[in-house]
Amino acid sequence: MCKRWSNESELWGWMLVRVLEECGLKQAVVSPGSRSTPLAWALAHSAIEAIPILDERSAAFYALGLARRGGGPVALVCTSGTAAANYLPALVEARESGVPLLVLTADRPPELRRCAAGQTVDQVKMYGSAALDYFELPVPEAKATVLRHARQIVTHALRRTMLPCRGPVHVNVPLREPLAPQPGKALDLDYDPTLLVESLAPVGGHLPLPRFENLSLPVDPAKVLIVAGSVMPDDDTAARTTLFALAERTQAPVLCDGLGPWRCGDFPGVARIAGYDLILSSPRMRESLMPDYIIQVGPLPTSKALRGWLAALDCPTLVATSGIDDPDAARAKAQLVQIAPEDLANLPLPTAANGAAYRATWLDAEAKTTAIVNAALQEAHPNFEGNIARVLFSSAQTGADVSVANSMSVRDVETCRELGGANVRTFFSRGANGIDGTLATALGASHGGHGILLTGDLALLHDCGSLLSAHRHKGSLTVVLSDNRGGGIFETLPVAKLGDPAFETYFATPQEADFAALARAFGAEYEKLESPAALAEKLRILPESGLHLLHLKTDRKKDADFRYKLRCRVAEIL
Repeated sequence: MCKRWSNESELWGWMLVRVLEECGLKQAVVSPGSRSTPLAWALAHSAIEAIPILDERSAAFYALGLARRGGGPVALVCTSGTAAANYLPALVEARESGVPLLVLTADRPPELRRCAAGQTVDQVKMYGSAALDYFELPVPEAKATVLRHARQIVTHALRRTMLPCRGPVHVNVPLREPLAPQPGKALDLDYDPTLLVESLAPVGGHLPLPRFENLSLPVDPAKVLIVAGSVMPDDDTAARTTLFALAERTQAPVLCDGLGPWRCGDFPGVARIAGYDLILSSPRMRESLMPDYIIQVGPLPTSKALRGWLAALDCPTLVATSGIDDPDAARAKAQLVQIAPEDLANLPLPTAANGAAYRATWLDAEAKTTAIVNAALQEAHPNFEGNIARVLFSSAQTGADVSVANSMSVRDVETCRELGGANVRTFFSRGANGIDGTLATALGASHGGHGILLTGDLALLHDCGSLLSAHRHKGSLTVVLSDNRGGGIFETLPVAKLGDPAFETYFATPQEADFAALARAFGAEYEKLESPAALAEKLRILPESGLHLLHLKTDRKKDADFRYKLRCRVAEIL
């Protein structure tokens, strides 16, 4: 007989958490609440690292960052009601970008639903298509058959976060009172529940190699182009090695997204192209660089010029993705193969015999564009945002975790990040492309390490509530704030050219926040920097712990004008 648990809900919580432990779950993010007591209590007394985050919205994005950093699933636990609804923005991003999250929402039992019981909303499939799958557990019972059923649901749900593709899975957990352990009481069981969780295997997540016999491949590819997009591999080094080996075999130039792992390091034998966005602003280049065959790895880069060019080509394309959704935004004549970035060398592409001239044309355009950009950046006003992005990546040291916010930060990295530099891991949210959860995601992605976040002022302020989470962070996060008092990306829209005061009010939306005071309020270090040169010194040695805000003032109107003139200059010269 085993009398270790005081009630069925306590036994239930222990059982679910123990199953997750045995299946290899390492981390969970927990928000406080009453209905979730059995789950939170069990996690607090388990080997799983359970990180308490007050606000569920921040908690979900923190977990998103953790899962990106570790590659495996992270659990989210909250109480019933609107607490669970606050997870939705992060789950949308996780679904679109393939991040494994196991969402455990505590709920009222069936008899307390739809009767105005407190903190009760309809949680059945509440995330809709944002969740890859949905499960609901039975109400806790101390029967061995019911516990085995719950064990199988949780095991399968955890596996579904990883295979056949990665993403969020929702498990609704109805619980009856009493919820907390009851000292002096004990369940009378005629079996040992610990035997039910023996010999559970860890959940794996590497895609098996696909079958290639149905692929229609070029016989003698003369002009192969590789578009290496915005992917976050489990192993950056392995992904680079395999992709660049494929590039050498096919003599293909590689368009290297600034967010992916493709621009790090020195690879003299590979025709890496960083300036594709500016190069394709030239009508002559768009014509002379047309390929015969395209290999697209992951989602396409952000560049509007590149996407438009590819869509107009409608060229035969092999799309390699680790997800199951179609990332072919160019809507090309594409074949899709589900393969991990680290396995790209297994693609059965023939060795190209006639690609040297095409490769040389790209390299010539890249050399000219690099010279133009370097000269233009010397002439730019000192705090041009693109210079901040360039200095950040050229100064970051090997092993740093660099997160990039959306809007102009992403675009400045794409245009201004140079080839070479230290091997850093880059994190980003290009699934839904929103600014939601920017700070929380960066905190999670750098948990246990030393991170850098490049962000604009609106993206940081949009998520300033996540400053509450900073004291739970292990390691350090240095926030590089490019502050242009508003939404710089809106300066690129036609509405910005109308000269109407409504633009500033309804689009640019400048804020009046005092960032120094905001940092002090949450115990973060703050420093105002006068130039990107000062930033370089700060990033060479990152702090051991804490949140540090490095604040640089920029001018979005000057920057928008500079970007436009740079594009025109490249187009004219090329």
